[in-house]
Amino acid sequence: MNTQDTFCTDEDLSGWERVKRAFANDWEQTKSDFGDDSARDMNQDVDDTLKQAVGSDDSFENCEQAFRFGYAARRRYTSAYPSWNTESLSGILFML
Repeated sequence: MNTQDTFCTDEDLSGWERVKRAFANDWEQTKSDFGDDSARDMNQDVDDTLKQAVGSDDSFENCEQAFRFGYAARRRYTSAYPSWNTESLSGILFML
């Protein structure tokens, strides 16, 4: 069954995808707040949800690449840089 109607434009659908992701994140946070151990605590408030929904520059999607880099760098270079600081980052960037 095709759930996409012909009324919505690509711009409408793009906006809807942002709102849908924001509400999914908010729902995950709400479950965590109410004690669901399987839910991720996203450290998110209503203002974060609204920023994500409207596509603010402060939304997670605009920071994801930096978070992904930090996560991967920490996993790969923990033994070479056990103390995580700006000098560690400079050394890692030099190795790349």
